[in-house]
Amino acid sequence: MAIGYPSELIKVTVGWFQDTVPNAGSSMGPIALLRLDGDWYDSTKVCLNHLYGKVSRYGVIVVDDYGHFDGCRKAVDEFIAQLGIPVLLNHIDYTGRFWSK
Repeated sequence: MAIGYPSELIKVTVGWFQDTVPNAGSSMGPIALLRLDGDWYDSTKVCLNHLYGKVSRYGVIVVDDYGHFDGCRKAVDEFIAQLGIPVLLNHIDYTGRFWSK
């Protein structure tokens, strides 16, 4: 790969989030950095629902579109509320937010 990562560490899955993430997520190992750029409510929600459980303790969740798209913000806010634990949602920039698990 042009970026220098070993090809065995990279897997590209093409398709809609709702069609690919549930199956791909079930075969993944632990996630240290979960970076979401789904724009909309449904895509953000499906990623959080299927991938957040794989994030390691002290892992980081980055959401690209929180500050820009209402649907993304709603999905994140609902997800955090259902966790039942305090989450410190940090600003990256106008649209990006992150928190540590």
